Amino acid sequence: MNASKFEIAFYEAMSKWVSGGKAGPDPRGEWEYQQAATGLWFGVGKNPCMPAWDLPAYRWKPAKKRTVTIGGVELVAPETDAPALGSTYFTEITDGDVSTNFNWECDSMDVGALKNGKVFLSREDCQAMSDAQRKQRIGQQSKPLVTDEMVTRFLGWRLPKYFSPDCYISFDAQRIGRSWPIGTNLFNADQAREMLEIVIGGAS
Repeated sequence: MNASKFEIAFYEAMSKWVSGGKAGPDPRGEWEYQQAATGLWFGVGKNPCMPAWDLPAYRWKPAKKRTVTIGGVELVAPETDAPALGSTYFTEITDGDVSTNFNWECDSMDVGALKNGKVFLSREDCQAMSDAQRKQRIGQQSKPLVTDEMVTRFLGWRLPKYFSPDCYISFDAQRIGRSWPIGTNLFNADQAREMLEIVIGGAS
């Protein structure tokens, strides 16, 4: 907005901040100015200060985007509040297919997308989330299902009568007596689960 309008908004925000016991962000650090030559916006840096009111346009800093982490990747989270009426938003139509754009009209489709966490304000953010979720679904589907019962059964499995390991693994069948080894003498539970996943999934 132009300098005169923002000046009014700024001092109103300062008055509320001071009267509220200076709780919350200091307005002196929450504004940006527009460089006349380039049209680019710049913040005030780490040190809060008053605007000089010598530039044509000022504005409040854009709100920081909420983020979530999926598969170790930080992504912009979907909107939780309804966009402004008539504004453009993006959503996933089918698995991996992001819409060109929609205009927020607050109809049933718009509200449904918002409730399902599918409303984004940029196509790039929407596509990144769609790709990450699809990759995660494919990974979950491809991972073989190994149950706790399967692991327990292996750990309690009595090794074959003629068990004879090689590759420098020592085992003296003549001295073992009645305490014949079982699966848990080979692997712990995590190792057994990994082995079964490889067997069932055919992974190398």
